[in-house]
Amino acid sequence: MGLFNQIFKKNPADCLLDTCIESAEYLLEFPALEMFLHEAPSHNPRNAIKFEAMLFTYGMILNQVYQKLGPRRVDAFQNEIWSKFQNYVRTNRLAENLSGNFTDFCNNRFELNHNQIGQYLNSPAGSYSPKKLLANIFQYPLNQSNKECNNIEIEKYFNNRIFGILDIISKGINKSF
Repeated sequence: MGLFNQIFKKNPADCLLDTCIESAEYLLEFPALEMFLHEAPSHNPRNAIKFEAMLFTYGMILNQVYQKLGPRRVDAFQNEIWSKFQNYVRTNRLAENLSGNFTDFCNNRFELNHNQIGQYLNSPAGSYSPKKLLANIFQYPLNQSNKECNNIEIEKYFNNRIFGILDIISKGINKSF
């Protein structure tokens, strides 16, 4: 069975992309999501919201992989993961209404999301809300300016989902390596 698993085991980059998609979809199982779709500055707000959710989970995945494996192992396949991510986004037309440079936009979001989620996870429960991250995903996807979430229901929902997202990511990383 060991040889069978080695032969048919997915490439780590493919597993991590699957984990990114799965965790983003888990985040977007928001029953009231429909009422926020009209605010998205896109003719296809579902795609824009999915893209923002994937950016968030992709950044979290890379951070967790980096902590688990260290910089050398991450650097060895980071370009492959990024390439697969970009291909998925392009193929599924998730960011078709993005104005500006795709890579710059993603890097800015990664930095903002990393700072916001770090502060959220390191604060006492209920003392900090990642309002800009939430607004970018649910209210103003693909918007260059980082507005703050003004909806308490989104914040409550996120608080209930974040640890499920972290669990999906942890399982996906363990499956990949």
